[in-house]
Amino acid sequence: MIQYKFDIEKNRSKEILENIINQLFPQKRIIYAMIPDYYDDFLLELSPKFVTIKNILDEKYSFPKTEYILGYAEAEDLSLVYEFYERASVIPFVVASQDIPFSAGREIVDFEKFYDYFKTNLISHLTIGYDQKFLTFYKNEPLQHKILSSFKSTLIQDELLPFKQNVETISGLDPKLRMTKTIKGSTALRLESLVLIRRTKAV
Repeated sequence: MIQYKFDIEKNRSKEILENIINQLFPQKRIIYAMIPDYYDDFLLELSPKFVTIKNILDEKYSFPKTEYILGYAEAEDLSLVYEFYERASVIPFVVASQDIPFSAGREIVDFEKFYDYFKTNLISHLTIGYDQKFLTFYKNEPLQHKILSSFKSTLIQDELLPFKQNVETISGLDPKLRMTKTIKGSTALRLESLVLIRRTKAV
């Protein structure tokens, strides 16, 4: 899959995150998550929006053993994504626009399998990186130029796109290459650095 990494360390805000999500998923947004059972207050807050797929007892990645509730919630309100973003260090989650079947629960048995499911099934999705410093958008096919031109945070010159099978890093972009796009005629976003990773298939 193709990966677009957005470094938001210097621009970490609810508005920035919601603008990016709105650009990547303009119509439908579904949050898939593994919520620890000790977050019962958050689960109560999410009810009845959060639909449980299955309970997972994680014996591999958590000590002491922790039970997680695997499920999903449709994020009609973008602020819900930010609620998960603030808890990303303890709640594994992705944002996608595609429905996954309940049978997916048979394949997802821990954190690793949770993230792998979306990659191996070529489902476009967004993940949150370490310490909420960056976002990674996985796309199963190249974005067309007309689509790229609407992505305020990935709008770069065509010749900078790496078309060979390697990793290309673009950081500290020259000011003339930093792109700004107006959102709904009032809000502008500028990312100071961008990492773009291009791969031909899921790993």
